[in-house]
Amino acid sequence: MCVAMKRVDVAYACIINKNNQILMVYNEDAGHWSMPGGKVEAGEYLDQALVREVKEETGYDVSVGEIISVNERRIINTKEHAIFFTFACQLLGGEVCIQDPKEISKVVWMNLTEAGELMPYHKQGIEQMMREKTRYKNQGEY
Repeated sequence: MCVAMKRVDVAYACIINKNNQILMVYNEDAGHWSMPGGKVEAGEYLDQALVREVKEETGYDVSVGEIISVNERRIINTKEHAIFFTFACQLLGGEVCIQDPKEISKVVWMNLTEAGELMPYHKQGIEQMMREKTRYKNQGEY
């Protein structure tokens, strides 16, 4: 039986520092770790949503680079069909500042192996995912 599901786009930022650590956030409301990111709002481009979400969740400013992963899944309890776009991002500045501690309770730099263990949905591992980039271009409006 096919259940009608709402399409949801989600953008994530893969941010690696000079010590080869990845920026991770603890999603208090969902009870798990992830890279910073979230749902794309109506009228937003993927890159705009990602810059906004990273700022809201971490306090950091980023520039958005290549897509390093596209995943999808159906979330039965919310009746959503989610497409997850993960981008390589560069840290531009800012400092840790969590806007909504009920949503995000921790912002942590961690090693790639530890982060990979906390994100089992990237079965090939974060390092492999980072090697498989593809170009992203926001073409604006026509």
